[in-house]
Amino acid sequence: MLGSARWLMAAVTAAALASACELVGGIHDRALGGGGAASASSSSASTGGSGGAPASSSASTAASSSSSGPILGDDVEEPQVDFHADWGLADASDYYAAADGEVKSLTVYYSGGSSKHLIVGLYDTKNAHPHQLLGRGDIPSAKGGTWNTATLAAAVPVKKGVRYWIALVSPRGAGSFSFPFAYDMGSPNPWTEHSAQGENGAPDGLVDLPATWTPGAVFPNTRCSFYAGG
Repeated sequence: MLGSARWLMAAVTAAALASACELVGGIHDRALGGGGAASASSSSASTGGSGGAPASSSASTAASSSSSGPILGDDVEEPQVDFHADWGLADASDYYAAADGEVKSLTVYYSGGSSKHLIVGLYDTKNAHPHQLLGRGDIPSAKGGTWNTATLAAAVPVKKGVRYWIALVSPRGAGSFSFPFAYDMGSPNPWTEHSAQGENGAPDGLVDLPATWTPGAVFPNTRCSFYAGG
């Protein structure tokens, strides 16, 4: 997600951080990757582990930040920006469900980039990492500087107090992308409603979110501007 650049970001002021991300983004993305490139011939191919990925929807809409609060996630445009070069590197951020319910859509704030195609997904948790993909959706015409929503093909039930992950990737070959996040080096974690952990998937070179997540670099005290709606 942020790699060595994350520590650079913590040392600079918030006002300078976005610019710093642009300068080091291409470097830190590559450094965190390490995998071979996947074929970009199909934007719906899964590079995950065993088991087929759940049905997904290609429908998408632009969205505003949620008015009544999300089922899970962060519906605030956070002050820092994570930039990814065109490497097909996935990010996931964890959240606890605020109530029992059904996730029918996933929303991310897209800060901008050359990519217009974003893929979002919801994962369950195993051993403190994302695990199985529960639902995914495409945003084929993403708009920068606003919230973008993908509607899932089927609703995903969630349970209050259970830890889930929202993941984001732009397929390799689609272009660069960026999104807001918040990072705090303080201890304990200042966001008591979240465990506040961010993580990269491994390897890079993805053309879709994997059915089974392979953990990469982990970033404590981090949350991204992603949320799930009913």
